Amino acid sequence: MLWVTDAKGCDSDPDYVIVTVEDPENLPIADAGADQETTVGSSVSLDGTGSYDPLGRSLTYSWVVVDAPEASTVSSLTGSDTATPSVTVDVKGAYTFGLVVDNGLAVSTADSVTVTVTGDRSEEHTSELQSQFRISYAVFCLKK
Repeated sequence: MLWVTDAKGCDSDPDYVIVTVEDPENLPIADAGADQETTVGSSVSLDGTGSYDPLGRSLTYSWVVVDAPEASTVSSLTGSDTATPSVTVDVKGAYTFGLVVDNGLAVSTADSVTVTVTGDRSEEHTSELQSQFRISYAVFCLKK
């Protein structure tokens, strides 16, 4: 309770402030899911459904692109405010996506997931064919 007394000794009406302190053990927990591997041009679905609130409160989700290969144009996710957003990866390399969840009173610490992107499917197929079909040749010199 707070009240103020002026120079003449008159008191104000009391006012109240409610302070809520969250126990760290009751903060929501973000779980960005397992790391994934895919190929260039693929649509990747992320999975934050393992996130939870210890007291059962509902959660809101916030996903961001933490890191992407330098040549990538990926800067956001489709459905970044849902538990299961998606993104189409555009170049080889490692992408890191971060997730925080909010229960309306407190925000979780961030969790992240890494998506490792290899070459496109045609590169994989070409490499597979090259390993199956090795060309052997010999050079012969004919004497007269």
